[in-house]
Amino acid sequence: MPAIVGPGSSSTLIEVFNAVAHDAKVVVVSPSATSPAITNLADDGLVWRTPPSDDLQGRAIVGYLKANSVTKIAVVHRRDAYGDAFRKVIQDDFCTNGVCDEAHYLAA
Repeated sequence: MPAIVGPGSSSTLIEVFNAVAHDAKVVVVSPSATSPAITNLADDGLVWRTPPSDDLQGRAIVGYLKANSVTKIAVVHRRDAYGDAFRKVIQDDFCTNGVCDEAHYLAA
């Protein structure tokens, strides 16, 4: 099989690639996987996705929060490649340079 089109979630894409596609040198294309974890996947150029990484969305959310003088946040996220990475983007961008007084994260 020359390509797999489809793993919709970031976790599934990473799992399918690591379990099957990498060793078989099969290209994997996702129309919806957005986790920043995919960006640094050792994929030898075999993993492609059509949407941008959640790094962009996370930075936009933090930009909005900072522009509106928000200093405390709570982030509820899924514990998987998508949720953990998206939370990390928000945490890293929001809690830099002493911007946040307090942040709470709850994995579901």
